Amino acid sequence: MALGTTFANGLLDWIFRAGSAPTLDAELSFSLHTDDPGGDGSNEVGSGGEYTRVDVTRGTGEFADASNKATSNTNAITFPDADPDYSGDGSPVTVTHLGVWSDTTFLFGLPLTTPRTITAGQTNIRIAAGDFDPSLT
Repeated sequence: MALGTTFANGLLDWIFRAGSAPTLDAELSFSLHTDDPGGDGSNEVGSGGEYTRVDVTRGTGEFADASNKATSNTNAITFPDADPDYSGDGSPVTVTHLGVWSDTTFLFGLPLTTPRTITAGQTNIRIAAGDFDPSLT
């Protein structure tokens, strides 16, 4: 898991410099990426089409209790239909990574097990329950 730079710096300051723990919004936003988002959330699907991030409220049973340094989503994370499309020009978009944000702060990104190509008019664009498995090692 590649942590976002701002989030990672906040964690390090909290752990090693007795700073304040990074604060998170009540909702996390999930994003789709066409390549590794790195430390700043780069390569997010373009905003020319119907794509938007998806908000999930923290602490509402949307994620399993952490066990063995990992958790997973208990419900599907469903993105808006690609109607007309996600690219803004009708071309397919291949998604390789999922990103997690707190407001405008990129927290981390993970590769999808299998990249997904999203075509114009596609519906039911989702990460199935149990398919998002962030872990710390």
